[in-house]
Amino acid sequence: MLLDPQFRARYATAAAAMTAAAVSVSKIPGAVYCMKNNLICRAAGKSFVVDDFKTDQLLATGKATEADLSAMFQNRGITVVEGASLTYAAAPLWQTP
Repeated sequence: MLLDPQFRARYATAAAAMTAAAVSVSKIPGAVYCMKNNLICRAAGKSFVVDDFKTDQLLATGKATEADLSAMFQNRGITVVEGASLTYAAAPLWQTP
């Protein structure tokens, strides 16, 4: 797999896109939550401020709603970044497009 030129090309593209996303996130002032992709926030030098597992469990058990979590993030001054701004690889690197 490591010798496959397609894999290496996709890896380089994904790495460059992740670096670009991290640079973008690093420019956001204050606490930032990279929804479902904490590695980008870590690469951007942001502190770990939201536990995805805990928030998923709060939603799954009905102990919190999306609105509750949004209000909590807003009250704590946490900027939530999600979606296209965090997309750095369209598919896992080991799959053929």
